[in-house]
Amino acid sequence: MKKYILFLLLCTGEYTFAQQIAPLTVEKIMRDPKWMGTSPTNFRWTADSKTLYFNWNPDNKAKEELFKISNSSHKTCKSC
Repeated sequence: MKKYILFLLLCTGEYTFAQQIAPLTVEKIMRDPKWMGTSPTNFRWTADSKTLYFNWNPDNKAKEELFKISNSSHKTCKSC
């Protein structure tokens, strides 16, 4: 009888361990918005098409801030 109980406990333990290391799926990752980040909004080009302005909140602050990126520098910065 003790052998059967020990066998059942071992099987249950292996099953529980197998559930804990289940592979990640897109659905599991998408449940948490921190994994996705925030997307920029309100894109607009300057008249000469050299600079792109957009609103963005990468630090999850109270409101979005204005950013820009230029064709020449390819660096994103807060609008100066």
